[in-house]
Amino acid sequence: METIKTAPVRDRLMSLLFGTCERDNPRFYKVTFCKLLTFLSLWCDHSSYTRIPDPDKIYLAKSCRNTVKIFINDSCLREITKEQLEKYKDLEVLHCGWNKIQTLPGGVFCKNEKLREINMIRNYITRIQKESFSGLHRLEELYMSSNLLEEIEGSTFASLKNLRRLYLDNNVIKRLKNGTFIHLRNLRKLDLSRNAIKVIEEGAFKGLRKLETLQSGFGKEEWLWKKDFSDFWR
Repeated sequence: METIKTAPVRDRLMSLLFGTCERDNPRFYKVTFCKLLTFLSLWCDHSSYTRIPDPDKIYLAKSCRNTVKIFINDSCLREITKEQLEKYKDLEVLHCGWNKIQTLPGGVFCKNEKLREINMIRNYITRIQKESFSGLHRLEELYMSSNLLEEIEGSTFASLKNLRRLYLDNNVIKRLKNGTFIHLRNLRKLDLSRNAIKVIEEGAFKGLRKLETLQSGFGKEEWLWKKDFSDFWR
């Protein structure tokens, strides 16, 4: 099996990247405001926000509660909580890539049932709690590439009945458990490339009846040996 280089030492990464959010660091370049663009899109990229901004406090003259899309990429987010997101009840697209987020709490999106797309690439997420995506029955695209995920529990995606694309590439996943993707019956594309997968339990891919594209990073022979291809049609 292909040797995968795992992510660099966490302490060194944190020191390098969190430093760009410190005002006394010469690399600090973050802005301190958001722009409300057309189509109800809130653009907060390259900002110094450490949390999702309160929609009632972004502008003095108006509320941003009816925002449909939020972009806070390459910023200083350290956490995302239910309390931060619950006022954005019409939210359909959330992009928080290139930040400092380390975990997704259970029920964090429970008030955002209209979400169709979540992008969390290039963070430091090591674990997704079982109820993190609960209630997201309309979600179609989930991008979790380039984090520090080591394991995916079978119930993690239980609510994502309509998910079409799932990107888990460039993490440090070592094992795929039985029933990991069993709830993703409408999934079309799955990217598992550039991980450290060493164990694939029988039934790991059970339920992926509509899968069209699988990017794995290792040979077909190993999959046949594990008898996992048969799971796609069960």
